[in-house]
Amino acid sequence: MLLSNRDGPFQLWVADVDGGATHRLSEQAIPMDGDWWVNARVAPRWSSDGRAIAYLAPGEGGSTLWLINPDGSNARPTHVSDVLRFDWYQDSRRVIYTRNASDGRIEMVVANLDTGKERVLLKANSTELSVASDGRSVAYNSADGHFSMNRYVLPLVPSTSAEEFPHAAGAPRQVTFGKGVWHVHGGAWSPDGRWMVYTRDFDRGHLSVIDNYR
Repeated sequence: MLLSNRDGPFQLWVADVDGGATHRLSEQAIPMDGDWWVNARVAPRWSSDGRAIAYLAPGEGGSTLWLINPDGSNARPTHVSDVLRFDWYQDSRRVIYTRNASDGRIEMVVANLDTGKERVLLKANSTELSVASDGRSVAYNSADGHFSMNRYVLPLVPSTSAEEFPHAAGAPRQVTFGKGVWHVHGGAWSPDGRWMVYTRDFDRGHLSVIDNYR
C-alpha cells in the first residue's frame, strides 16, 4: 500500500509484494500539504484481519479517518475526525488515534468504528503510534521538542471481545534515551510483539532494534 501522484493528484495505490504490478485503489484525491513530517501521518494502514484499509483525508470534521475495502470499493468516512495519528487495534472495527483535546493537550483514544463509542487511554504529547499485535501495548514517540523525541510504551489490559475496549495497565515506560545526541522517528512491532524497530536520527537516519524489552 502506498500513496502516489503518478496519475496526477496523490491517491491510494497497491503494489504486489514480489515487485510486480501496481494499481490505483480509488479515484479519491488525498491532499499532501507541508513537509514529510505532516504527510507521513496520512499513510494508509491495513487492518490486522485484512478486511479494511484506513487512511486520513479531509472530512466534515477536518482530518478524518476514512475506510476503503481492499478491492477499492466503498470508500467512506468514519465518525473519527480531528485525527493526528492512528493505528488499528486488533481487528477492522477498532482504532487507537490521537487528537487535540479541548484542554489543549493531546489525548490518545481508542474508538469503535461501528458503534461510535470511545475511551481516552492517555493524555500526553504522543505521535507515530504503533499497536502490538497482541493488543497489550501501544508504542509512541514523545518529547517537548522535535530533537529530543524518544520512544515510549503504554501497557494495556487487552479487551476480550470486539465490543470491549482495552485500558491502560500502568504508566508509560520510556524505552529509548537519545539524550539530545539523537532522536527517534517511526517505530513498528515485530509480529510476535517482542521486538521494536525505529529510526535513530543523527544527521542521517539509522534503523535500530529493541529486542526482548518485556
